[in-house]
Amino acid sequence: MKDGPQDPFDAIGQRLALDPNVTLASEAPVSVEQAVVMIWEQPEIAVILIIGQESAIPAIASAIRAARSDVHMLAVSIETGITNLSMRNLSFDQLRRIIHMLARPAAPANEGRVLRFHLRTEPNDAEQAEEAAPAAYHPAPLAVEVDGRIAGLIDQSLDWVEAATRVLLDVWSPRKDEAPGFVPGLELMERLLEGFVSLFGEAPERPEKLFRKLVASLRAPENAQAPLAILFRKIDDDQQALKFLLLAGASDFDIRFHRLFGTLHDDLSRRYPSVGLACAIIAAGIRKTTPASIRGAFALNDPLRRLGIVPRAGPATLAGDMPLRLPPALADWLVTGDSDALLGAEIRRLYRPAPEDAAALLSADRKRRIRAAVRHALIGRDLVSAIFLTGSSPGWTVVEAAAIADKPLVLAPPASPFAPEMLAETLAELASAARLAGWTLIFDLGGKSPESDALWSALNATWPQFAQPPYLIATNATERLAGMAESHIVSADLPVVTRHDRQEVIANALSSHNVEDDALAEHIADAFPIALDRIPQAIALAQTLAAANGRPSRPEADDWLGGFRRMAGARLPSLARRVEPAPRVAGAPPAIEAVVLPAIQRGQLRELVSHVRHTREVLEDWGFADLTDGRGVAALFSGESGTGKTTAAHAVATELGADLYVIELAQVVSKYIGETEKNLDLIFGDAQDAGAVLLFDEADALFGKRSSITDAHDRYANIEVAYLLQRIQRFTGLAILTSNHAESIDAAFTRRLRFKVEFPRPSAGDRLLIWEQSIPVPLRARPLALRPLALALDVTGGVIRQMALHAAMLAAEADRLILMEDVLAGARSQLVRLGRFADLARVDAVEAACGREAA
Repeated sequence: MKDGPQDPFDAIGQRLALDPNVTLASEAPVSVEQAVVMIWEQPEIAVILIIGQESAIPAIASAIRAARSDVHMLAVSIETGITNLSMRNLSFDQLRRIIHMLARPAAPANEGRVLRFHLRTEPNDAEQAEEAAPAAYHPAPLAVEVDGRIAGLIDQSLDWVEAATRVLLDVWSPRKDEAPGFVPGLELMERLLEGFVSLFGEAPERPEKLFRKLVASLRAPENAQAPLAILFRKIDDDQQALKFLLLAGASDFDIRFHRLFGTLHDDLSRRYPSVGLACAIIAAGIRKTTPASIRGAFALNDPLRRLGIVPRAGPATLAGDMPLRLPPALADWLVTGDSDALLGAEIRRLYRPAPEDAAALLSADRKRRIRAAVRHALIGRDLVSAIFLTGSSPGWTVVEAAAIADKPLVLAPPASPFAPEMLAETLAELASAARLAGWTLIFDLGGKSPESDALWSALNATWPQFAQPPYLIATNATERLAGMAESHIVSADLPVVTRHDRQEVIANALSSHNVEDDALAEHIADAFPIALDRIPQAIALAQTLAAANGRPSRPEADDWLGGFRRMAGARLPSLARRVEPAPRVAGAPPAIEAVVLPAIQRGQLRELVSHVRHTREVLEDWGFADLTDGRGVAALFSGESGTGKTTAAHAVATELGADLYVIELAQVVSKYIGETEKNLDLIFGDAQDAGAVLLFDEADALFGKRSSITDAHDRYANIEVAYLLQRIQRFTGLAILTSNHAESIDAAFTRRLRFKVEFPRPSAGDRLLIWEQSIPVPLRARPLALRPLALALDVTGGVIRQMALHAAMLAAEADRLILMEDVLAGARSQLVRLGRFADLARVDAVEAACGREAA
């Protein structure tokens, strides 16, 4: 009889009808009412097969029991919506044999028995369940998409575990009524029928036959990429090690084995086989083999040690009751085939994403030279534990290691410290995972830190466990190696990153977005020395800028420059004020041309920009680096306040498309010894990373002449100046110093300045230009008499701009455009502020002249 919708067991009638030893009262399922009538009218019915939902079976069984207490009932519940693996691959053959046993005359007649089994089907998919064969159901949770070959091999492995364990049941259960069966519920085990063990028991030949079949499947070419086949190869085709692995994993692949192994241990809380039990199971299936001989081989099994199944501390730690269990990550990988599953929670604390996008930008020639450097380092070395990669640049080495590695996996010190024993265990798991997944490990140790030191110490105890030497990267590689008395770690000196290398990767990045512009790539490479691993992010920023500017599908040169500039300056300067370059306006003259200066000084600014743009080319490519100590460009802008020094620095930065870092001297100079040097190092480091222009405004405070030493303070003040001198020489960018008193700058600095630009007071013609720039024509209510004012007032450009600002404020207050009366009022206000009261009469004269012209 059957209760519920269609399912795979609807075909059981046809299957049982073919068995000559079974007579069916009805081939088609019947209702409960029909079943009650049939068992009353046909006393020869000995077995009723009940198929239905778990919740409905108790009521059906009660109705049958009330009608006839002597009839045997075999209940198969159909579970939906959950993962229930308590009866794996229940076959029609097994079910038919159980029916044979129940129907035998020897069975007790005073009370029928109820045997219950479970089958997992997909919910709400009756038609598919009807067409599927029962043997197609696998013990893995059906909610997970599993490759058929992977599941098939897991199935075969569990077939062997089940068969091998049944042999042990035969050996350990001489009395048939003591046999622990493969059914859920200990209370049901006590009520098993006589001969139940014989139905499930197998001859010793069957386990080995199943195992040979499994081994053949693992060696089959079509299964070569299945995790279990890979694992078999990694343990050197060691069949005994494979058996231990299968026993260790059985409880993770089929929870039914939890109860089975617990029963065999006489302790249901022990859900995984112990070493002793596993040895007994394996020995029971092999003729003339004892558990002791299996145990001895197990203790010395190197493949199992490498995978962490056997503790690595040695045979003395192997107690017979030690549970045998696969690492959870390994079990997940065997089921899913996803190598990321091997990255357990602790390993993920070390894991960093591999820079695949950046590695794709490296040229074939660069990768060839890197591989050649590694091969050269390995010449004559028989034993190599790890390979330190040195000689390249920060942000490049990790990418280069990933580019030449097969399946790279990048790891770094954790954000929070590990316990020492946990870190050692995590590295051991990592070594096992790398063996299975075929990863090439890359450890980026970074600089000196407690976490980096702890990782380095743990690695030095783990080298023998790695299948292949990992790559190591550290800012202090020499220091790391110097502390080792004897080392099998080699150092590979990679080619130095040249200007050509930088241009090449940027050109490749632009080309990947259909931009073929070598000049643009050269400009970006020279202006923004960002690391290789950040170039993909710079490209993304450029595309974002293009989208914001209304051209998402066609970024222009300004977008690419802006993206790289923002990426280079992503970290805000801690001791400087960052000023972004003014946006370029189509058709507008270069920013330098807008600076009001005599022709000689403007020419110096153009030359300064040219030097900055071509410094790397001339020094690196043309070999002129030997002719100068400094790698960058330093310039001094001198002149009285307001003559345009800061304005010119902004124009130079805009012309270069670079950020301007204005140094806040109050935050740099410290009264504490050594703090000023630290602050300066941060400033220069931030600016160099960002490709920014450094502006030391009013540089006298930092670059003043060194004094004679009269006390300790003088000595340390001179040390600060000497350090600043060294640091500015090492700076590869543009540093601009402004000073109102050039004579007070230390001579050691002035000798190293490539440019010295003197900013004079503006002439009358220059003052007029500044007035015209300061008050744009669209903001004027009517033509303004600016020429007389420029002739009358001998003031600097800074003062003129303040006068124009005051005029604009007055016009805004009156809610109108700027009038000449506003300009004159603004001029008077600034003259009073400066204390130049005698010049007020000049303003009055200009006002009177304007009045006469108006009249």
